[in-house]
Amino acid sequence: MERAEQGSPIEPDPYFGPPTDRGEATLPGRFVTIAELPELNVATGLVLQPLLGSGLMVSFARYEAGAEAPLHAHEEEQVFVVVDGEFDVTLDDETRRLRVGDAAVIPSWVPHRVTASDDGPATQIDVFCPPREGLLRLLEG
Repeated sequence: MERAEQGSPIEPDPYFGPPTDRGEATLPGRFVTIAELPELNVATGLVLQPLLGSGLMVSFARYEAGAEAPLHAHEEEQVFVVVDGEFDVTLDDETRRLRVGDAAVIPSWVPHRVTASDDGPATQIDVFCPPREGLLRLLEG
C-alpha cells in the first residue's frame, strides 16, 4: 500500500479505482467544442445542440425568453439541469420554477413541459439514457 506525504496509508478508492482495473475500451475518448455541435431549431426560440455517446446523449439547450418545449413524453429517461436563467418545469400535474443549480429527473413516459421565464434567455443541459430517439431522427434528417 502506498503512503501519503504525511505517512498515512492511501486506501484503494472504490469510486476511481486503479486504471489497470478495467475492461477494454469500446471506443476512443474524444474532446468536443460545444459551439461546433450541430444546431437543431426544434421550436420557436429553442435551439438544441446534441452530443452523442455510445449509450447516452447530452443536449445543450438555449431558450429565448418565454420559449417553450410543449407538453410531451418519451421512453428515454431524462435529467434536466439549469445552467443559466430560470424555467417553469411541469412534471405530470406539478409545476415548479427552477433556477441555476436546480435539476429535475424525468422517468420514462412522464409528461413534461418546459418554459423559459420572460425575464431573459435561459440555458439548460439534458442527459438522455438511452439517446433520445426523436433527436437522433432530427440529426439524421
